[in-house]
Amino acid sequence: MRRTRKGTPNYPIEFRRELAKQACEPGVSVARLALEHGLNTNLLFKWHRAVNEAHAQALLHGEETAVYADAEYQGIEKRCEADAVRWHVAMRPAKRRRLDPGDSLDAIFDQIERLKAGIRATVEHPLRILKRQFGYPKTRYGGLMNNTAQITTLFAWPFMDGS
Repeated sequence: MRRTRKGTPNYPIEFRRELAKQACEPGVSVARLALEHGLNTNLLFKWHRAVNEAHAQALLHGEETAVYADAEYQGIEKRCEADAVRWHVAMRPAKRRRLDPGDSLDAIFDQIERLKAGIRATVEHPLRILKRQFGYPKTRYGGLMNNTAQITTLFAWPFMDGS
């Protein structure tokens, strides 16, 4: 670990990626992981968010025109390389709670957020059913990549010949 001119530590990229991947694992407390390595929790969350955004960009196949994401992906439209994609990222819940229903502009913002949530729910519901069916209720997309062999086997099991 090197120190910058101001004295703040500059951690190697491999170290950051490894800790961010560990933070993505189901059941891992990001705060506890940060404490174990002597890091500020916010710093580890920043690295974790960068890994999640990389996963989100890797899921794009290039033909999308619009992507709907939850509030965790705030600001991804500024950092994403795919320029042709229009990002529809949800408003943070605390910011949405502060909207005044009596104000006409805030009412429009709330309606837009309801529409975004409805579209995300339409897509996420079948995925939730599959995850619960195969025993992965708390698994994220990154976790599903690690379990591809088991899921493939579970899908293929009913079609296997008994002889």
